[in-house]
Amino acid sequence: MKRNVIIATIWIVLLTIGCSHEIQKTSIENFTPPTIKEQPKLFYPVSAQENSIYGNIKASLKIDKTGHVEKVFIFQSAGNAILDNAVREFCSKLIFNPAFLDGKPIDSRVIWEVKFNFTNDVFSANEYLKNVSELYEQANRTVARERMRLLQEAIDTHIKYINKNSDALNFNIVMSKLIDINLVREWKDYWNSYPLSFLIFHDFMKRFSNYDSLEFVKATMLNSLRNDLQYIENFSVSSQKEKNEKEILIQKIKNFMTANYPDKSVLIIKKKPENC
Repeated sequence: MKRNVIIATIWIVLLTIGCSHEIQKTSIENFTPPTIKEQPKLFYPVSAQENSIYGNIKASLKIDKTGHVEKVFIFQSAGNAILDNAVREFCSKLIFNPAFLDGKPIDSRVIWEVKFNFTNDVFSANEYLKNVSELYEQANRTVARERMRLLQEAIDTHIKYINKNSDALNFNIVMSKLIDINLVREWKDYWNSYPLSFLIFHDFMKRFSNYDSLEFVKATMLNSLRNDLQYIENFSVSSQKEKNEKEILIQKIKNFMTANYPDKSVLIIKKKPENC
């Protein structure tokens, strides 16, 4: 089976107005330029990946005295609204340590350059979906040893795609086209916020409950869940509402694991020690 292999990559460069990525030297004494404090994850839009849309974007950011971005102006477009809007939304969520002049915070401007591009490391989303769907269909039509071989290939395909896909949230969207619709509905509130790659393996075990290597699939699911949780816990949020949403999601995962894998849930969810 011929496989086209592509992956979207993103390069981000912080610039000062009219200079390279190094902070520009200024003639103003006692001036400290702004530096990045919190940076959200930037995702390559799925629709752009599937249509092989790429390009470079430069945005001018106006930063206020508190370090928040007041305005985002795209002055070099990628020629595509999907990519431009992705950068605009991303830049609006950046938080900086503000610029200082004579020890006092001041308004400032910086330029962010984002490069959306492709390399040849992993399957495209469409090819991944096509391959797995075909393997599932063939497995449902065969029996015994050949069926097990097809299912193992499906698991290997999942693992390869997840491990080499740099865009976790885009994988959620791709995954939603494969897994049971009821599972999608159960977790729909989090599709666009946090990675949930472990669900692809949970769906597999429910779909093929007589697979002879379920313990391997379960172990793979637990590994994916650990990675998902690490991302969720490390993802920086600023508002109390977002912090509450993270806690609700972690509790939901804990309840899900307890209900479906009670013997394994303790290996995943461990309460963090309180800060003194």
